[in-house]
Amino acid sequence: MSGWSFGAHYEPAREVGGDLFDVFPLRGRTDAFALLVADVTGKGIPAALLMADVRALLHAATDNADGPADALTRVNRILVTERATSLFVTAALLVVDAASGLARHASAGHDPVLVARSAGSVEALEAGGPILGAFRDAPFAEVTTLIGPDDAIVLYTDGVTEARDERRRFYGEERLFNVLDSACGTPADGIVATVVRDVEAFRGAAEPFDDITLLVAQRQRGD
Repeated sequence: MSGWSFGAHYEPAREVGGDLFDVFPLRGRTDAFALLVADVTGKGIPAALLMADVRALLHAATDNADGPADALTRVNRILVTERATSLFVTAALLVVDAASGLARHASAGHDPVLVARSAGSVEALEAGGPILGAFRDAPFAEVTTLIGPDDAIVLYTDGVTEARDERRRFYGEERLFNVLDSACGTPADGIVATVVRDVEAFRGAAEPFDDITLLVAQRQRGD
């Protein structure tokens, strides 16, 4: 996508994971793209199969919906009425206007989307909504924010903040905020590398507790 750079990292806790990240253009539009991070409440093959289904559903819904909240509403209804299982899905979905930087965000019980501002601050975008697949008529809120030049959108799963060290201590949101604050204004892949290095340094020799997924989209400064 012209004017934007992207970076991502995925590390499954097992051979087959239940996390998902994706960046995709909206059908029929060259001026907008979607960002998606999701996490199944489970691991292994059942979680991976459900996530593959959810990915396809969210792609189709985002192409045809009025916005990310409407897309989550459509997918949730399908999961409850046609794909009922004992597993559920958290998700953060954004639709971004590439030229203006306007980002529309909706969440299904997921961790907040973070915005690393080029000036050196980190904002958390909170959008209310329950997990997908639990309640048929669940409401999903939508929030908007403007992404300026050199600002970055950061999406992640709880495998990042709930990473544990050898003493079973959690990495936590505060440490993530501090690391992102130090990386503000750097390219997307640089932000990803900075966070991953810090999580690995914190974890040490401890085994991964959960899948780790990180997705960053940075708006580039024009000439």
